[in-house]
Amino acid sequence: MRIVVTLIIAGFCQHAAAAAAPEKSKRTCRILFLSAPIGAPQKLFLADGTAAQEVELPSMNLSKVYALPAGDLTLAMLPTMPEPKTPLPVGAPTAVVAEAMQDLYILVASDPANKVTPIRFQVINADADGFRNGKLLWFNLSPHRIGGKIGTQTLNLLPKTRLILDAPASAAGDYNVKIGYVPVGSERAEPLCETVWQHDPQSKYIVFVLSVPDSRMPRIMGFPDFRVVEKKTGSP
Repeated sequence: MRIVVTLIIAGFCQHAAAAAAPEKSKRTCRILFLSAPIGAPQKLFLADGTAAQEVELPSMNLSKVYALPAGDLTLAMLPTMPEPKTPLPVGAPTAVVAEAMQDLYILVASDPANKVTPIRFQVINADADGFRNGKLLWFNLSPHRIGGKIGTQTLNLLPKTRLILDAPASAAGDYNVKIGYVPVGSERAEPLCETVWQHDPQSKYIVFVLSVPDSRMPRIMGFPDFRVVEKKTGSP
């Protein structure tokens, strides 16, 4: 059986070093460039309306944690550091962040037609109601229905939808995963993978189901997201 699932787990033993939250900021983001083509930018400048910072665009793991200011924001990604108080270039890729969104993912995709920066991006709420440590946030970006057993949980994911799946195990350690899919235009379920993933109750997980060029079979990629919890003032 062809295995088409990738669960990135290398960072489990390096939580603090890989994803420590920036100091002096309550709003954070992490970035992921899914299916980045050859020659795609590996770094860009993320502008938030008051300042800009250089950010990495990894495709096989979530980026480090970047700080963002409070309030309603319009984010933009630019190839060079913008000049202070200079309007954004016309056509630059942008996305709006509501004030209530405190932690977010920035999901980047290739857009060669954009002459300013050859990407587009969207923001995803990483602090959505119910998305707590140990749970999995699934995004089905394929036209297929996805289903199966994820540890103790049952997955039923319709095409082009998202859902939050409860923790697949009650404690840290390995758990069994068996996933199938119903191809678009078919009513027959086909196997996708049967494997083992690792559960960390201190991490959230974000999982994508992706279409694969020249293949009917989708691909699944999952990423753990561990955030250091800042101690409240006066706590031991």
